[in-house]
Amino acid sequence: MKASEKRLLRRQIAMAEKKEKKYLSYRADSKMNVDVFSGIRKKIPEKVLTALETAFEKGFFFIFEKGTGLIEKTGNFDQIKAQLALNRYELQMGINKETLKNFDVAAGNKSIGNKSISTVEGAALGVFGIGLPDIPVFLGVIFKSIYEIAISYGFDYDSDAERAYILSIIKIAASKEAGKIIASHECDLLGEKIDCGEIPEDVLTEEDIRNTSNLLATSLLVAKFIQGITIIGSIGAVFNYSWVSKISKIAKIKYKKRFLTGLLKEYLKTL
Repeated sequence: MKASEKRLLRRQIAMAEKKEKKYLSYRADSKMNVDVFSGIRKKIPEKVLTALETAFEKGFFFIFEKGTGLIEKTGNFDQIKAQLALNRYELQMGINKETLKNFDVAAGNKSIGNKSISTVEGAALGVFGIGLPDIPVFLGVIFKSIYEIAISYGFDYDSDAERAYILSIIKIAASKEAGKIIASHECDLLGEKIDCGEIPEDVLTEEDIRNTSNLLATSLLVAKFIQGITIIGSIGAVFNYSWVSKISKIAKIKYKKRFLTGLLKEYLKTL
């Protein structure tokens, strides 16, 4: 690797970190919940709260236990892997802005499609007053988006370690204010351990899955409740798009940083 390539990688990492800092400092997402929907939150019956948490929890466990194959059938993962092989080959010819951008384009194209899918299913189900049944579909779109982004940058998603990493990404998006920064730091530490081969035996536990699902359920609580009301149910489509967009954005930042950092480490090993 040339010195110019090293400088480019460091600039790219710095740019990714700048985007990450902006993402973590964004506060506008809480205003709507507090000012508009706080009254609705108080009126939600306890049994509804429990049902929502249970639905999200079951959805998470199903995806990790049996859902990966189903998610793969909904997308063209073979095509993504073929594009990855091509991008890696071109990268070997030389690291420049264009060869690095190829990875970003691949990841970006996939997340755009998934946000559109989520909007359609949110509108369709919401109009008919269906809130709970669409949660597995909604979660499937979220995980599909993360899986495709991961593969686009050359990372697998089917090991316990990478599943734990995916949970840490979702935690960032679902956390509020200072919690985002803490979750982001934990995500980075986990990514470093995985890439160095220092993976704890208990890297993924049922408690981790349950805690993440409950955190996301709490953050989406008002949105899913509104989607269960026939008259204003289609509002759920807006929230679905917003959340898939929010999670996809931080997933692209985190995987890109790992990708670039990995390339830089390869260069430093040759010195």
